[in-house]
Amino acid sequence: YNKVIIFVHSRKDTVKTGIFLYKNLKDLSIKMISKHNIEGNFNNKYIFELNDETSKFLSFKGIGVHHAGLSGKDKMIAENLFLIGITRILVSTSTLAWGVNLPATHVIIKGTKIYCPNKTYWTELSDLNIIQMLGRVARIKNQIKNEGILLTSYKYFSYYKKLFKQNKAIESNFIFFLP
Repeated sequence: YNKVIIFVHSRKDTVKTGIFLYKNLKDLSIKMISKHNIEGNFNNKYIFELNDETSKFLSFKGIGVHHAGLSGKDKMIAENLFLIGITRILVSTSTLAWGVNLPATHVIIKGTKIYCPNKTYWTELSDLNIIQMLGRVARIKNQIKNEGILLTSYKYFSYYKKLFKQNKAIESNFIFFLP
């Protein structure tokens, strides 16, 4: 079955995108949502443990949200619901891209610009952030087709196309800190 992570760039946009998906997918016979009956599933007890009411509502609809504004418990529940397949769509900020092993069949990065409040301007995501986000895809065993989709402006299209065609090494100074 398909599992989709959609990366957005603000806490507010996780909820906004989740609600948009719920409203626009509920009338369609989308296999991801309608095929999986959450209401009668034993694992729905985890959904009731969510403190955030919007997260709870969306999780019952098969859509999870994950961002730094949620409690640690709510983030862990959102991750587990996605892992076990209760939610098939997870809308998240980049908090999920680093250090969490959540495999997905599809990853969508909704935009490549982020706002830097301390500098009061918009900037492009780093190459490493993009690679980390797309790294969530293709980790499911025996999955034949996986996709990463990057939504960006036309201005940066050729830049990202070139980035994905080259095998750019990831630099690290980690070794210098080992005893």
